[in-house]
Amino acid sequence: MDILNFLSNAQNWGLVLLIIIGAVFFLYSFVIFYHFIRFGVGGRTKVLALIFFIGVCLLSAVTLIAYQKVNWLAILEAIKNALPNIKPV
Repeated sequence: MDILNFLSNAQNWGLVLLIIIGAVFFLYSFVIFYHFIRFGVGGRTKVLALIFFIGVCLLSAVTLIAYQKVNWLAILEAIKNALPNIKPV
């Protein structure tokens, strides 16, 4: 599939945005997790890192489920109705 054809579909922008946000979130989480494990002294920091990692996985799952259940067309319609005087460029 051609990348321009993929990006020309408005529904695919949500998927691209989700992938970018997810990648940044997991990279940020990995950096924190890595530093907890690598530079932590003793076992407590490793337990804290494990708790943090489990929390990241659960929060990511909840976020993905919630993202898929959002009706974006209804939200955009509500924004258009709330701001009737703004004209598109």
